[in-house]
Amino acid sequence: MDPETTQNGKAEKSPPDRPEIPKILPVVAVRDQVVYPYMGAPLAVARPRSVEAIDQALKGDHMVALALQKDAQTEDPTPADLHEIGAAAVVVRMWKMPNKQVNLLVQGVARIRFQEWLSADPCLRATVEELEEP
Repeated sequence: MDPETTQNGKAEKSPPDRPEIPKILPVVAVRDQVVYPYMGAPLAVARPRSVEAIDQALKGDHMVALALQKDAQTEDPTPADLHEIGAAAVVVRMWKMPNKQVNLLVQGVARIRFQEWLSADPCLRATVEELEEP
């Protein structure tokens, strides 16, 4: 039987290859955008801790955790200000702007749960657990 064919004869796509999700990720707090697995999305990042998280990701495997803020008006979010479910994402492209803002194109990889917050400076970092897709 062909690996892409099920027992009932219907074709099924194999899951796409995707990167391994590290247990510890730098975290970018997002004000008003949810990124889902396999979704590409533009992001604008300007807060120093978020820019540092991106810089750390780009020095390694290009993966960050995206955490939605509970209140978009919070200027300097702490772990208590973030939802416990987020997304692991790969930074596909980055553009640094003259005003110190960083524009990104990210690709969602998987849903994650934040387990433990490890640091807040120079950027938020957390241990994460990958969640199975429903």
